[in-house]
Amino acid sequence: MKFTRTVLRCSTLALIAASPALFAQDYPNKPVRLIVGFAPGGGTDVFARIIGNEMTRAFGQQIIVDNRSGANGVVAANLVSRATPDGYTVMIILSSHVINALSYKDLQFDAINDFTPVTALATTPYVLTVHPSLPVNSVQELIALAKAKPGSINYASAGNGSIPHLFQELMDSKVGIKLTHVPFNGSAPALTDQLAGRVPLLMQSVLQCMPHLKSNRLKALAITAGKRNAALPDVPTLAESGVPGYDADQWWAMVTPRGLPKPIQTRLHGELVKIVLAPKTKEYLASQGLEAMGTTPEQLSTIMKNEYAKWAPLFKQGLVKPE
Repeated sequence: MKFTRTVLRCSTLALIAASPALFAQDYPNKPVRLIVGFAPGGGTDVFARIIGNEMTRAFGQQIIVDNRSGANGVVAANLVSRATPDGYTVMIILSSHVINALSYKDLQFDAINDFTPVTALATTPYVLTVHPSLPVNSVQELIALAKAKPGSINYASAGNGSIPHLFQELMDSKVGIKLTHVPFNGSAPALTDQLAGRVPLLMQSVLQCMPHLKSNRLKALAITAGKRNAALPDVPTLAESGVPGYDADQWWAMVTPRGLPKPIQTRLHGELVKIVLAPKTKEYLASQGLEAMGTTPEQLSTIMKNEYAKWAPLFKQGLVKPE
């Protein structure tokens, strides 16, 4: 009897130890919820649906995009930070997820440590775009107009501390101009008001603005990266346009709640890297101004920490104020 109990106990312990691996082999066996912290139609939403469609094909389970917009992604991140870490709640974040730790005084989560990193998916520069009603056709003309009429030019953003906000403030600080910030609840509403001519200036992703550049509803003055983008080869960089040393881009990444079992993290990482580095996906992303990444979880963790360090000085100098 004692021998039997010992065998049963050892068998039970072995099963418990093996359960994460067994769970990973069966993962996913039901739909996965992909949380997006911004409104439908924005650049992050568009990108999430591209990745979600490919995940559905790879996993054979429906990936359901769930938009939870608000506070520059904070609403969604708070939800995900409290979710069960079982692989059935995942989130696409962008650079501003980390910057929110600087932008908001009373976050109820740690933007880095309360999430399990999976992989950085892609990166893209932003484009300084203007509505045709604003009488400028270059960065230098914009700077001249802003200096002649300080505070008279409005620029939109996806919210206080968002990427469009920080990228514009970085430019303004480098050339000594003052524009008026008009924050929106996400990039899609900001774009809507720009297209209507109510707020003429907006820094936005290549992915979001490309259709409107092609239709001439918006004009591109420059891109934020240190080199020109293959999707917009004729658009100069800000550095080329008289903003010395300007070099910034946005990245997208996949994270889950903290505590995701390692086998599930490994499975998610492997499939996502296959998706973003597949020739067809890379080609499509490049046509939209994005560069595929496919980092390791450890590399993504480093990217997140570096992003925080990069933007902290703007807040320390008071150029961007936390809420």
